Amino acid sequence: MANAQVQFRIDEAIQRKASELCGRLGLDLTDYVRLGMNKMKQNSGVPFGLCQSVSEENSPFWEAVCRMQAMAEENGLSNMTLEEINAEIAAARAEMRAKEDSPLLEAMHECSRIAEANGIADMPPEEIDAEIAAVRAEMRAEEAAKNLAVMRQILRRAKANGTADMPLEELNAVISAARTE
Repeated sequence: MANAQVQFRIDEAIQRKASELCGRLGLDLTDYVRLGMNKMKQNSGVPFGLCQSVSEENSPFWEAVCRMQAMAEENGLSNMTLEEINAEIAAARAEMRAKEDSPLLEAMHECSRIAEANGIADMPPEEIDAEIAAVRAEMRAEEAAKNLAVMRQILRRAKANGTADMPLEELNAVISAARTE
């Protein structure tokens, strides 16, 4: 394998600080760049695997990177490739979707299908409420008409039996007596 030379310019203060940090980690700056490039190739992404312990002199970004690296190591994820990470995310999303398949969610989907089939899927809630109120009023009117018809039938029977003008207490007594017979 042929070696290639990489040169770049960087602020001198950044180069000094990076060299100092590499020294604390047992590396020189060239080793770090080589290691970083190899990890980038392996992971198909930018690696942030090396951290010294968090101190006040570290930036909030570096501290966050170190915490993320520690969490990845604790959970056995620090050596995962980008494809493996994406597969884990896809599996977690599939699991969440499976939890969403509840009876309530299925009922909501069925309501949506019914609304679509009846051409009311795009109705605002106020119109839907008005439609429901109108149907309920119609049902109450039909129920009242049925009750009225039943009451008229009872009144005809009461007239035929001679009990139409009886006080309620007497009527209840006649009914109780008929039940005991």
